[in-house]
Amino acid sequence: VTWIIGPTKGLLIASYDQCLPAWFGKTNDAGIPTNILLLQAIVFSVLSFAYIFIPNVDGVYEVLSILTTQLALLVYILLFASAITLRKRRQLDQEGFTIPGGKWGLYTTTLVGIAACCIILVMGFIPPPEIHYTLSAYVTTMITALMICIGPALILYHRTKGSHTDHEHT
Repeated sequence: VTWIIGPTKGLLIASYDQCLPAWFGKTNDAGIPTNILLLQAIVFSVLSFAYIFIPNVDGVYEVLSILTTQLALLVYILLFASAITLRKRRQLDQEGFTIPGGKWGLYTTTLVGIAACCIILVMGFIPPPEIHYTLSAYVTTMITALMICIGPALILYHRTKGSHTDHEHT
């Protein structure tokens, strides 16, 4: 149940912070984000259509797992880059997490992390043996799938970019 409700709670907080349209912030009496769960059900139903295009069940699972990993790696790359950016902007703020070794430790850790993520990201564009696609067809499919997954988030962020506020949530 955690893997279903966990991401929805994160999106709910983003809605409260006005990073998403107010539609995403609708909850029922128990505080469950109903519209987000509905959208999640639609997305997973659409993803299930992959079984039509890739008749091998193992192949579909492999492609969806790789796609999920690539999306997570992109988030990790952003997190590593954010660590450097935030440390530069808030040099005097000593309340945050520190990495041993000062600036050298921070840059080494984040750059190694970014490099590792990039290597694994590139490896995700190598077709698994269960998929009988050419390299170019597989890469095109994966890039298209990534853009379909990332595109709505970028559009929603761009539409709400100027209306961000700072809120404290419990």
